Amino acid sequence: MWKLKVADGGNNPYIYRTNLFGGRQTWEFDPDYGTPEERAEVEAARENFWKNRYQVKFSSDLLWRMQVYIEPLMPQRSDDPGNYRREGGRDNVCVRGRKWIHDRGGATFSASWGKTWISILGFFDWSRCNPMPPEFWLFPSFLPLNPGKLWSYILVVFLPMSYLYGKRFVGPITPLILKLREELFLQPFNEINWKKARHLCAKACAGLSGLKRKGTRMFAREANMKQCGCG
Repeated sequence: MWKLKVADGGNNPYIYRTNLFGGRQTWEFDPDYGTPEERAEVEAARENFWKNRYQVKFSSDLLWRMQVYIEPLMPQRSDDPGNYRREGGRDNVCVRGRKWIHDRGGATFSASWGKTWISILGFFDWSRCNPMPPEFWLFPSFLPLNPGKLWSYILVVFLPMSYLYGKRFVGPITPLILKLREELFLQPFNEINWKKARHLCAKACAGLSGLKRKGTRMFAREANMKQCGCG
């Protein structure tokens, strides 16, 4: 199995960092790493990918996801800047991040794009996202509203999002996703008023410094430029 090493420069004298390798993550192969059951699960995933390699071209990073999930992520040294712990992260960053989300109303107060991402992940309801119908991309150019008039950055984001919205695509509901459903909302997941959640948005997500929105036009007056965007 591959073993994740965090903030570790190894014994290579040619690798040097002034921050004790903070942020460096590498994988090292160890044939005896993990329990027999875990190694068997990895081998089964590898064999499944091999059998379906002509039907599904991408690996889905199953080995990576499986091993990140079981990896304890404990530091090799007490002063290691990679002092990540499963229960809270370095400097308790996971707990502080969750508190930041809860203080702003929970995940139901995500902005429009945030709601799209968490719908894809499986801890939001697609039916309560603002519509992004893929048919919009079939509008002819002579109509007042058509994709060709969108700002380029908006266009390249909404094109794939519209496809996923049309498919109502949801990724695998893993134990991690079920745990996130418990942690990121202020109320039980099955009791959320999804109809009301559609129009909720935290103030931290709604503001754009220095920009004034009007309809579907976004004006940046300080830069004296006018761009097509989403109002």
